[in-house]
Amino acid sequence: MVLNTNKTDGSILDYVTKTVIQSPIPSLDIGELGRVLVIKKVATVTNPAIQIITDKNTALDNLSLAFKYGLNSVGYLEQTDLDLTASGLNDYFSIVLSGFTIDSATFDKGNVVGVVYINQDTIAENPLANQDSISINYQSDSKLSIINATLYAVNMMVNNYKDLQYVEITDLIETPTNIGEAELLKSYNINFVYYDERYGKRLALSRIGGVSGYKPYLKYKIVKELKYNDFEFVNSDKPYNNQTLKTILEQKQINYVKDNYAEVVNMGSFVVNNIDAGFQAWSCEVDFEILESVWYFNLIVTVK
Repeated sequence: MVLNTNKTDGSILDYVTKTVIQSPIPSLDIGELGRVLVIKKVATVTNPAIQIITDKNTALDNLSLAFKYGLNSVGYLEQTDLDLTASGLNDYFSIVLSGFTIDSATFDKGNVVGVVYINQDTIAENPLANQDSISINYQSDSKLSIINATLYAVNMMVNNYKDLQYVEITDLIETPTNIGEAELLKSYNINFVYYDERYGKRLALSRIGGVSGYKPYLKYKIVKELKYNDFEFVNSDKPYNNQTLKTILEQKQINYVKDNYAEVVNMGSFVVNNIDAGFQAWSCEVDFEILESVWYFNLIVTVK
């Protein structure tokens, strides 16, 4: 046998310790929150697939105006009869319906996990106002209502998931003619823009399912982030069933919400428990409150 006295390929450390390089898990992707799909009622469908509109100068249903508010693309789907079970809808959190007459008794959100925006061209009570993630926008022109609904969705998504109380709206959007009409729209949970000669057109209500418009977006975002944190914790720390690791995860999740959403969320608790005898699964119970936004004041004046 001949011994090699020169440097060999590989270290003795490689001999002693077999090393497996584990790739990190991909970062969280919640891009669906930033996407808007318009479903247009047509007499005849010319293209049954979802079209991705990226041309900011498109003349298609005035969608070009939507790009002003931060979108890089808009999904567009033609349907003769509304079908929210169609494939591909889960890629979008905000679905804007144009031209459809909605029956509250038969309305079905289908595959939609997010917000459905529905045209309402008369001032009448919103029959879906108390259903989660439903918003009806007052517009007499169906094309403008696409812009209007998309505007609300985009503003909520790109501005830290907060309502933009009385933000100025420069586009041609129908507004109430007087305060009485505005009060009626508010009582019916219909989003609208109010015009004032001095202060211009201002977003005067943004509500979804009877709550502040940003709530469904923020709730979805936080829940997805907490799920990802659980996944990352198990992947990196590979926890065994002991109280110390449970406490670490609980505190990590509580601090995450407090550090990132202190202005708009009251964090309650995040509790980890066992859910089977073999301790192969943990149950994570989370409790937090998303704060309502303030839109109106009652001024009580006492003159002495």
